[in-house]
Amino acid sequence: MNKFEIAYDLNSPGQDYAGVEKRIKECGPALKIQRTTWLLRSDMTASQVREHIGPSLDSNDQLMVAGLTGAAAWCGYSGAGNQSIKNFLEAA
Repeated sequence: MNKFEIAYDLNSPGQDYAGVEKRIKECGPALKIQRTTWLLRSDMTASQVREHIGPSLDSNDQLMVAGLTGAAAWCGYSGAGNQSIKNFLEAA
């Protein structure tokens, strides 16, 4: 299973964040780690994830789907948040 970090900016007022989040979750197990940053496990490729999320975006929005290769470091998360990220990344 592939692991990705997804980051996006919806650049117009009144955007449909719930719609984007729904599309991300349809791709596989997902963990929201910041307002518009997610971790995702999926059998899809990065391009397939991008194409799946795309219909929820406007032409001026930005989206990045980046594969995670195993190494990760972070700070500033609570004990529970820290453990959630660790568990998510260690899962198959």
